Amino acid sequence: MDSQEELVYVIDFILNRANPEALEAVKMALERRGAGPSTRFTGPMGGTGMTSDQGNVMDIQSIAKKYADELQASIDIDIPGMSRRLVRNMIKTHEPTIPAEHLDALVDHFVPDPNRPAPTNETNIPKDVLLTMVRQFVDYSVGRMKDRELKELKSASPDWVEKYWSAFPDNVRRTVSDLVRGNIGEKEFWEKIN
Repeated sequence: MDSQEELVYVIDFILNRANPEALEAVKMALERRGAGPSTRFTGPMGGTGMTSDQGNVMDIQSIAKKYADELQASIDIDIPGMSRRLVRNMIKTHEPTIPAEHLDALVDHFVPDPNRPAPTNETNIPKDVLLTMVRQFVDYSVGRMKDRELKELKSASPDWVEKYWSAFPDNVRRTVSDLVRGNIGEKEFWEKIN
């Protein structure tokens, strides 16, 4: 056990397990330690203590913050990056021959990069990918989507319907609405979409 681990153990003991007698012994040890050349406790963290009327005490808050910061830095997880990799792998599993630019567009759609500015209403989704999304959305909306395809879409993104809708340009939204409401037929719909 190195000195930092020992220090953490001691602090944990003092804060969580020490009874009043043990705390008194710690206090006496700190007072005795303070009787030497320095009246300020300087531990392995360097200058992490302060003096008080009762003797020298450690600045537990500073030590805890330092260790918390070190711990956070050591386990910093890239959640958006993990999500993007997961979606990318799921898409490639179901569509192994998908072109790279289409794959990137879909990943950007399902898991937007938090470092990029929010997209405007104009879409940068490739035309054939957009047409596939429109077909899936329409099939779902009119109740003819196959269970397997619906299950895959929900697995990839539980809120895929909302994400698709928000990705569609305004003219596509209007045309889809017209089809679903019965204002236009399928043939006219696909002519307008294409």
